[in-house]
Amino acid sequence: MKRKIAFYGNNSRLGEFLLKKWCAKNYKKYEIHLIFDNKNESNNLSKISKAESIILLNRDLIKILVEKNISDIFLLEPSKLLSNSYKKENFVENNISIYIENTDFLKTHLDKYLSNLSLEKNNLPIPKFQLLSEFILNPKIDFPIIIKPNRGYASKNIIFLNNERELYEKLNKHIKQENFIVQEVLKGKEYSCTIVKNVDLKYMSIERKSINEYTVSSEFKNKYNFHLKKWIPNIGNLGFEYALNIQYILTENGPKIFEINPRLGTAETHRFEYSFDAIDLLLTSSIKSTKYKEGSYSINNLI
Repeated sequence: MKRKIAFYGNNSRLGEFLLKKWCAKNYKKYEIHLIFDNKNESNNLSKISKAESIILLNRDLIKILVEKNISDIFLLEPSKLLSNSYKKENFVENNISIYIENTDFLKTHLDKYLSNLSLEKNNLPIPKFQLLSEFILNPKIDFPIIIKPNRGYASKNIIFLNNERELYEKLNKHIKQENFIVQEVLKGKEYSCTIVKNVDLKYMSIERKSINEYTVSSEFKNKYNFHLKKWIPNIGNLGFEYALNIQYILTENGPKIFEINPRLGTAETHRFEYSFDAIDLLLTSSIKSTKYKEGSYSINNLI
């Protein structure tokens, strides 16, 4: 009997990965279900071949999973766990594995300011940052700067500003100080990296050319040293249980992490083309520990 798994939510770019790649390869291995809150949310994802679509329409999610004997569920939008009344314990009590970080971790790393504080506390290399409201009163970052929504996603509403005049022009239009953070501008190549806990830490970095364009550079094809290898223990000590997407710039002084997302990355389709299947790694994972220390971990580059 096939293992029954479900994906819940409508992250369009990660959903596109499922549409084009993952379901087509794995439908013989898994019975795949796509779950949406309503018909409008399903959009094109409901048309995925080899997968059954389920529209909740205010029905109880866990009850449906139990009725259909679904053993595993992935949340494409981690915020759904926070916005709904479900808790991870509700799934575990019904013998359903849910691949999502704990509530405290989500609250921290879905908030970019709190996430940066956590990275700083764990001695990870990051750019200078401030809340925009703090920057207005006491700027500690030189122009040019980047401002972005504190709880934004998909690279939306990210603004590059060269000087104070440009900043106040934006403030006078539509920017609310309390909802944005400021980061210093970094120079170098941008990379997207997914790290998965699966017996040891598995990872793959790819270079980002533009919002939707990625490439695997020659250094990774040739299995050269991983940019973040030095900081793997620090990353492990952040306390994640399943998977992280890390975005960083490789500057002349080494990598600097400018964002961590508590979910799989929207570039998984590109990693998938190089035989890095983060979803399958999670489904086959036996990792339970959330603490990594020097000398007690190993890392594999699967390229």
